[in-house]
Amino acid sequence: MHRILFLLTILAFADAAHAATRCPAVIGEMSNGTWKPSRGNYKCFTSARDAKRYGFIPAPTTPTAPVSFTGSTNQVTGNFTITRPSVMTYSYVGSDNFIVILRRASNGSWEDLLVNEIGNTAGVAYVPIGTHFLDLPYGDGQWSIVITPR
Repeated sequence: MHRILFLLTILAFADAAHAATRCPAVIGEMSNGTWKPSRGNYKCFTSARDAKRYGFIPAPTTPTAPVSFTGSTNQVTGNFTITRPSVMTYSYVGSDNFIVILRRASNGSWEDLLVNEIGNTAGVAYVPIGTHFLDLPYGDGQWSIVITPR
């Protein structure tokens, strides 16, 4: 059985008479592939930090929204934060070298070379968790990039 922390405020029942108690964080369990609140044997925590001390993990979060960039020729994007492993889908229409470098937002250091192609191209690349920006130092055409959490 998995133990998990529901971070949403839900209604929990404290005793056999089902006396309702409001609880900001309630322990749940997996049943038929769905997380359901536990009845009877649960502990009400006042915060996620409090629950973590007892070994309960946060409920899975929904994926964050995709991050999109478009442009022409060379440029540097703004900072963006990836909270889940993500896939970058890109397309480029031009005749020059198309390079996309992933850099750390904290200090601008090189993290990974995501794309290095000549001429029209499209594809995918992996983007790790962290706060980054993209450096596109070459290119003579139109490009688009979408980073989607998985």
